[in-house]
Amino acid sequence: MRLSDYIDPYVGSVGHLLTATQPICALPHGMSQVQPKFTQGTKDYYLADSIIGISGGSFLFMPENEKGEFSSRFDHDLETVKAYGGKIWLENSECTAEYTATAHGGLVKFTFDRPGTHRVLIRSGSAVLIDGKYVTGVGGYLRGKDFAVCVPSREFTHTETSGAFTTWRGEHKWNGIVITFEGEDIEFPFATSFVGRPSAIRSLETEVEGKTLEELKEACAAAWDKLLGHFTVEGDEYRKKIFFTALYRVFHRQICISENGEYYSGFDKSVHTDDGHKFYCDDGVWDTHRGAHPLQALIEPEVHADILESFIRQYDQSGWLHDFPYPHGGVPCMLGTHTTTLFANALAHGIPFDADRAWKAVRFAHFEGSLLPWHIGPETSYDRCYREKGFAPAIHPDAEETIPEVHPFERRQAVAVTLEQAYDDYCAAKLADKVGADEDAATLRKWSQNYRNLFDSSIGFMAPRDENGEFIKPYDPKMAYAQGGRDYFAECNGWIYTMEVRHDVAGLMELLGGKEKFAERMDAIFSEQPDIPVYHWLSRFPDSTGLIGQFCMGNEPAFHIPYMYNFCGQPWKTQKILHDICRVYFSAHPLGICGDEDGGAMSAWYAFTAMGFYPFCVGSGTYVIGSPMFDKISMELGNGNTFTVIASGVTEGKKYISGAKLNGCELDRSWFTADELLAGGTLELTMSAKPDKTWATGEGAVPPSLY
Repeated sequence: MRLSDYIDPYVGSVGHLLTATQPICALPHGMSQVQPKFTQGTKDYYLADSIIGISGGSFLFMPENEKGEFSSRFDHDLETVKAYGGKIWLENSECTAEYTATAHGGLVKFTFDRPGTHRVLIRSGSAVLIDGKYVTGVGGYLRGKDFAVCVPSREFTHTETSGAFTTWRGEHKWNGIVITFEGEDIEFPFATSFVGRPSAIRSLETEVEGKTLEELKEACAAAWDKLLGHFTVEGDEYRKKIFFTALYRVFHRQICISENGEYYSGFDKSVHTDDGHKFYCDDGVWDTHRGAHPLQALIEPEVHADILESFIRQYDQSGWLHDFPYPHGGVPCMLGTHTTTLFANALAHGIPFDADRAWKAVRFAHFEGSLLPWHIGPETSYDRCYREKGFAPAIHPDAEETIPEVHPFERRQAVAVTLEQAYDDYCAAKLADKVGADEDAATLRKWSQNYRNLFDSSIGFMAPRDENGEFIKPYDPKMAYAQGGRDYFAECNGWIYTMEVRHDVAGLMELLGGKEKFAERMDAIFSEQPDIPVYHWLSRFPDSTGLIGQFCMGNEPAFHIPYMYNFCGQPWKTQKILHDICRVYFSAHPLGICGDEDGGAMSAWYAFTAMGFYPFCVGSGTYVIGSPMFDKISMELGNGNTFTVIASGVTEGKKYISGAKLNGCELDRSWFTADELLAGGTLELTMSAKPDKTWATGEGAVPPSLY
């Protein structure tokens, strides 16, 4: 069985509450994404009843059905969907749709059950241009720039143009042309471009034309096989499907939008040459910095170096360091300056980048830009409070907002901003050290301790403070205020965010009363129940799916929490809870991802956890040991070395670690360094069916203070 066949793009395509995954066919980091598009309004894609087209760029390709409409019911039992292509029987059109992708294009083919005269609609989001050789769709995806998609037209008879083609309920307007042809099958090779129509035509000629559907599918599958081939796995076959599907989600993004030596930047609305670095974007770093980027950095350091250069170029072109860069430009979304963590992680892993240019972007973000959630702009009084007083200011419940830049729905999220920014400042200090900015480094280290300013010892939780420094009263860390706790938090509550001190767990442990009290708080996180019915709870915190007590596997701020038992000398509890989470909340099933995938973030957590370790504090160069999901797994690193984890018996239920060796030497600690990982070698774990409360529990065995 080839590795790419372990991937099931429908995993997670039914959402637990919010956003489901989509069954995308694409190359790793591919700009072109080809997939079935379902009935307008469908959110849980696997449960859709009808297909309205096969999407390629801004085009939808769809044959006519028996009623003269362009949609069809379908049956999953008569469908094959892979990362490298799909094949779907369209019931009402009585034909089979097949498709695959290249880096900038792809091919869609329809084979009808019987020969005759058939019609296929090519629909586009904005306009369709026709000449003697090409059909070109111009989409509205980019602000101020056309998104061109080209299809050879010499084979087609253009029997009509539809003008403003109105679809379901008159809510959306499309343009399109109807192709009429004689025969049993028809193929639509296509290519996309952000640069312009000539670039799309060139990609069409070099990537797609002259190749059969099967040849293109094989090339796409081979690309996935090569990437997945960095991992050699021995163990449960079902878990392999979950694992390799997770890798597919991780390595799909960011997407490379360089084409034929050029790229269009939505950050200055101009076309640029690559100059030795391909240009990447399409990301949400608030989500992906925790695991997806660190995993890519281990496997594809050269690609990751280009991604880092892309962030720097985005700053050069727009004046802002963006955490949510998309093809049309930066998007104000979420909070923090988490792109900084990627530069700190690169320093810890020896990935080259232009540190001086990166520092210019990072310094502006940390010292001059606004830290307000869902906002891009200059410093406000909110930011001055953080930088001068050591905390982001909250306002009292029902008080009138006084800062006009505050997002009316997302609000101030003041506790989340303080805690997450303190971590980002810790990472920024490392880059300041690198470039010799000693005074700035000292300031950033001071700010990295700002989390201490929000700890309310009277209740034992992080709590909001107003601009005068007074703790907000009344305050309930479990329920917070506003949907998603947005007055004070980002989509989670005070139980989760009190633990958001990844860079200084020793300091947090001190605030909570020492190791024993810390362990008691950890136990409580996984046992404390909501005080209201769960359906009311989820209406308040819709992102907090995958619940175990107050812990929510379905949202990123909780990802590191299961590993925190290691810091208080109780690693066996980390080992147990990780297996509980993976068994309950991750599966090779449409419901197999318990929260928003968020660009590979959720899948990266599973991939690391399945291998048996996790980048607990990205940028620190420290990995914390969990409990693997496979008997043996080897990871071929981008530097040519191989790191292997052996956990014989884990497939049979032996999830607890009773001993460990790293390269043959006894290891009585629950962590290792980036240098130890990058050097390659073998981590051999002795597994047991029952907890061993002696391994990695003494002084020096727990992860060191990362601060």
